[in-house]
Amino acid sequence: MTTNWLKNALCATPENVEDHFGIWFQEEGESPDQTALNVAVARDMCMDCPVRWHCLKAALETQTIHGFRGGLTEDEIRQVLSLDEFGKEVRRPEYPFCPYCRADTEHLVPTTIDLPNGGRWSVAKAVKCDQCTFEWKSRASHNSLLAYKREMVKRKEAEEREAAAVRGLKPPTPA
Repeated sequence: MTTNWLKNALCATPENVEDHFGIWFQEEGESPDQTALNVAVARDMCMDCPVRWHCLKAALETQTIHGFRGGLTEDEIRQVLSLDEFGKEVRRPEYPFCPYCRADTEHLVPTTIDLPNGGRWSVAKAVKCDQCTFEWKSRASHNSLLAYKREMVKRKEAEEREAAAVRGLKPPTPA
């Protein structure tokens, strides 16, 4: 992945580096009010940044889970990637959302991306948003999304069985 886009990042301008250096990483012992202020300033800057798409994609695909990246906090990045604070894949109680447009999980689609010169690994698991078309490589996000879809099918089947029982009908057989 090329990083030519970095020279156009708002956070990398000399005045922003000088004025806002501390907002990108939460400091231990920082007050909740200061953290909230830093997140608001960083998020505003990211939302106006012409290279936010590239920054966010790079952070997700390299699993950069420390610091504020592409408009997301560390916790949000971990939620999107289904990773813990050490970068290990976990089943989280919250499913991924679109990191770019913040669309709900229902708008995410499991996909694959062809990898050039991938050799034996020529395809990577990915996730794509059907609202904004943002797509990122992530096996963990892909797997979490599949788990979400299975959970939704189970819930729907349970609701159908419950509704049939209330009506006194035989429940439908699962497909």
